[in-house]
Amino acid sequence: METVETDLYVFCSDSFLLKKIQRLVFMEEAGELRFSMSQLLPMPSGYSEIPNYQIYGHHWRELFWGVTEDKNEFHKEIRENFFQVSYATTNIPADNWFYSFYKMVERLHWSCGVCPKPELVILYAHGIFATREQGFVHWEPGKEFKYEGTLSSESKNRLLQFFPQKRINNYGEFWE
Repeated sequence: METVETDLYVFCSDSFLLKKIQRLVFMEEAGELRFSMSQLLPMPSGYSEIPNYQIYGHHWRELFWGVTEDKNEFHKEIRENFFQVSYATTNIPADNWFYSFYKMVERLHWSCGVCPKPELVILYAHGIFATREQGFVHWEPGKEFKYEGTLSSESKNRLLQFFPQKRINNYGEFWE
């Protein structure tokens, strides 16, 4: 089984809105914030009352998250105006989960009541180490949601304005 590594970057010029976005992806465990897909899309509790519920839970997670496991964070960085989390999944990326995340963030942004609207930049990147198997979504409000196989130089230049250069420059022909 191959491991798909995923990086999620979020920049927001409004710290209050950024905290709301963080609550979509991080849950507090023992005083520490931990990445969890179930924070945004929790599995219905009714599955625990069904015999062999793990089978149903497996299929539910696959349908709504795109993957069958959770809580596989291996790196995170949280700052005043951005956060980044890296996590791993088996065989496939959590694209279904990310699409739900993006739609919720879009709604939060448009309804935040701040005028002018805060600057918001999201990068969702995933790949299999040392391969060309990778995908990227660079999204900002008003910009088309588009999944790409390579990170364009235009996107890279824009992202370097908000996120650590070392990580962004690693995205290239091979996933490193």
